[in-house]
Amino acid sequence: MNTAVGFAALGHGPEWHLEIINNRNEMVFTTAAGTTIYGYTAFGPTLLNASNSTIYMTVNDSHAMSVVVHEQFCQDTKSGKAYGTTVTVWLDGVQFTGCGETVQRDTAR
Repeated sequence: MNTAVGFAALGHGPEWHLEIINNRNEMVFTTAAGTTIYGYTAFGPTLLNASNSTIYMTVNDSHAMSVVVHEQFCQDTKSGKAYGTTVTVWLDGVQFTGCGETVQRDTAR
């Protein structure tokens, strides 16, 4: 079994879910409108050590997306689950906020 370290985040109002799959340089963003896969450069995310943040950015012909992962306590508003990071996603000028955590995924498909 091959596993890859990635990141998962979620938020409410509207409902959304994000997976960052590091070994494929992909961000999978899901809302009520559907699921879209965005690639980010092989150079990886930008790390902002002074602010304890990591930024993932992607731009293609149709969309611009940035994801800011900030190391700060976050509590899911529906489940009450505590997370170690606060996440802000900007997609085409629309902001989504929520919580996230590092995850391991099975990469065998």
